[in-house]
Amino acid sequence: MTKTVDRLVLWFEGSVVAELARTAADFTSLRLAYDPDWITRSNAFPISMRFPLRGPAYEGPEIFAWFLNLLPEGEPLVTIGHVLRISDLDVLGLMDRMGGDLPGALVLRRHDQPFMPGKPRVQIWDEAGLARDIRRLPERPLLVGEEGVQMSLAGQQEKLAVVKQADGRLALPLDGYPSTHILKPSSKRLRGSVDNEAFCMQLAATCGLRAAEVEIGRAQDQAYLLVRRYDRVVTGERISRLHQEDLCQALALPPYRKYEWNARVRMHGPTIADLFTAVSIGPRTLPNRLALLDMLIFNVLCCNVDAHAKNYSLLHQAATPTVAPLYDVMCAAVYDGVTLNLSQKIAGKQRGDHIYGRHWTRLGKDIGMSGPQVRRRVRTLSNKVLEEITPLAERLRSVIGQGVIIEEVADAIKARCSRILANLDDADIPEEELPSIPT
Repeated sequence: MTKTVDRLVLWFEGSVVAELARTAADFTSLRLAYDPDWITRSNAFPISMRFPLRGPAYEGPEIFAWFLNLLPEGEPLVTIGHVLRISDLDVLGLMDRMGGDLPGALVLRRHDQPFMPGKPRVQIWDEAGLARDIRRLPERPLLVGEEGVQMSLAGQQEKLAVVKQADGRLALPLDGYPSTHILKPSSKRLRGSVDNEAFCMQLAATCGLRAAEVEIGRAQDQAYLLVRRYDRVVTGERISRLHQEDLCQALALPPYRKYEWNARVRMHGPTIADLFTAVSIGPRTLPNRLALLDMLIFNVLCCNVDAHAKNYSLLHQAATPTVAPLYDVMCAAVYDGVTLNLSQKIAGKQRGDHIYGRHWTRLGKDIGMSGPQVRRRVRTLSNKVLEEITPLAERLRSVIGQGVIIEEVADAIKARCSRILANLDDADIPEEELPSIPT
């Protein structure tokens, strides 16, 4: 394996924010120290809710976990380690090679490197070139190791950070140039994944939720979903970064603990109550909690079983972080061999069809809200989805030219909404009079 650096500088828009340094021979021993000048700046923000601005340095496993969450997971991370000849546990070493364009606003550089080395570059694709690079992603995730590529995106799915030009063409950002969109190729395992996710995300927006903007694209035989990054702001030719952290980072948990229970690694992760605690921040507590509640309910209505802690985030755009727009929503009910279990239990229930009014009431108690308030929101959103879903399906089919998967997804979501509404009616029935449904 390649010998890697012992410390890196964290930058934000040309200002030094902090230093990340190794404190021992093992990869997990890291220290985070804010730059004194950064702490005094009027526009300074903390790297994480776990690491408020202060003079003394932070040390311990929480530092390792926070930065590990910026990297891909599972097999893609192992492949990246092989390509770069760096251990997939060497977060500092990987950040050295991949820290030019990260989730959020930070850029990581060596001490002898400037924030933006030289004139930033992009490589504009033609259709054939884009299709070729999409095909290469399984063997070279994020195109890591290519000259000038310095990006990282979290998660296990194949994806790529790209820049959408003013004329609509896509480009590969180089030398740390900020990307504007995330390109997600069609899944080889889940048929119609692009159309499925596009439909669910547009449904969320149509129903009034703040959701990342998406569009469907194609390069030769390669379909892809293009997701506009909410942690980037484009003003003319200028691209600004906004800081964010997902709720695994906010809760100081490594990415492999993003589910409430992960049978593969046999580890517990955050409960729904933990997620609500993470977003309960000062004057933004109530609006953050209401936004998260809507996202939670919508994910259940859409049969999204992958709404784990890393798929909810906080956006550090103002003095108090706000819940970031919804993203990564897909209906799993249309696929065989995909678990039906939710990422987090609702009052002990793992299956969406098994959630009754009494469970929503208990959820309210668990998260510090009234049961009637939660049930009203469930009813309102369920009815809104049923109202909007058919017109949206027709509009989307007219765009993509066919719609077998859209029909299946729409039918599955309508069935779930109808079941949820029917189940709400048990709210005032004593527990002992209700049939017992296994989890």
